[in-house]
Formats: sequence, C-alpha cells, structure tokens
Amino acid sequence: MAAPWHKTHWRRILVDAHIPDWDVRFLSQWDPAKFVDNLERAHVSAAMIYANSHVGLCYWPTKSGAMHKGLKGRDMSGEIIAECRKRGMATIAYYSLIFNNWAHINHPEWRIVPAGEKRWHPRYGTCCPNSLG
Repeated sequence: MAAPWHKTHWRRILVDAHIPDWDVRFLSQWDPAKFVDNLERAHVSAAMIYANSHVGLCYWPTKSGAMHKGLKGRDMSGEIIAECRKRGMATIAYYSLIFNNWAHINHPEWRIVPAGEKRWHPRYGTCCPNSLG
C-alpha cells in the first residue's frame, strides 16, 4: 500500500482566497494554468485548493449556497484540480464550514451565538455545523 499523501509531499501550499464578489471583475480573468505554472516553478507537490472561503462564496457551480459572481459559472476549483493532477500534484479541497459570511447573513438560525452578555463581532460570520438545513 502506498504511503499517505501527507507523508510523501513535503512542499505544500495554501493560497488564501477569501475574495468577495462585490466587483464582478474579481476572478473573472482567473487562469488556472498560469496559477499551476507558478506552483510547478516552486516545486509544489501538494496544493490545497479553495472550494469556498470564509466569505462563503463557492468557487464551483453549486445548487446550495452561492457561487462567486466573477466566475460566471466556471468551475475554478475543478479546473485547478485538473491542472494540478495533469502535472502530478496532489490536491486537497478546502471548504470553510464554520466561518461563512454568506450562510451567516442568509441563515441567522445557523449562527453561533455566544452565551451571556458578551457580544462577538468576528471578521467572518460563524455558523454551527450541527444546524439543520
């Protein structure tokens, strides 16, 4: 049996991509091949690819939640993963479950609310992973 990926891939990367879509130009000209070219130049062997971020926008066509408007239906996550795999790079999907502004705004019943009088205003809304829905 082959060793698990985390024991054989020492050069890993995660590029934070908490990108809102208030300007539809954001991500509209994203080029996965150029991105993976840079990973290859850096000798990355495993890449963590965002499926969605703390902003709560998905980087693939989704039927639940909201997709980043700048992608106009493109499957950015899938395109990056396919490009990485063509070049022999391992991939890990990053999905932000608890920090999710979109869900926090659109589903107040999912919010994590601190007990007592303490008010908490984090940069990103927090949602309970045990919420129904």
